[in-house]
Amino acid sequence: MTAPPPTPRAERSAGDHLRAALTEHLGLKAIALVLAVLLWVVVGARTPTEGWLTAQVEPTLDSSLVLLDAPPRVRVLVSARTADLVKLHAAPPVVRRTISGDAPDTLMLDIAAADVRFPPELSRDVQVLDVQPRRVMLRLERRVAHARPARGRGP
Repeated sequence: MTAPPPTPRAERSAGDHLRAALTEHLGLKAIALVLAVLLWVVVGARTPTEGWLTAQVEPTLDSSLVLLDAPPRVRVLVSARTADLVKLHAAPPVVRRTISGDAPDTLMLDIAAADVRFPPELSRDVQVLDVQPRRVMLRLERRVAHARPARGRGP
């Protein structure tokens, strides 16, 4: 037995049309899908978005002070392109504040958006929206200057 001859396009049923739409030109459909996904990724990477990052508090202490505990961490809400957020996870921001020698032993340090520092290549493209917590506690200790006894010259 031989297969029936193909029916003309106009005589196909609705099921035949659907089957043909799904199975014909699969290579072209796959290429179109890949291009659509690539375009979506490229546009998504350039679209500004918000995200939380962890930043290390790095106080610059006067030479007479020592930090007793490990520096605290804060969470920073930033607005940036998705590609820049990925870079910031690899090179996280830091919070830098200068602490003078007359600071108390326990210092409640207020943190503002302006205190957050980013890598130079990203600093123009990233905006800080919020910092949590806005206050951190630093425990400090004064260094004691040890007086060295003068060495006397022997007879």
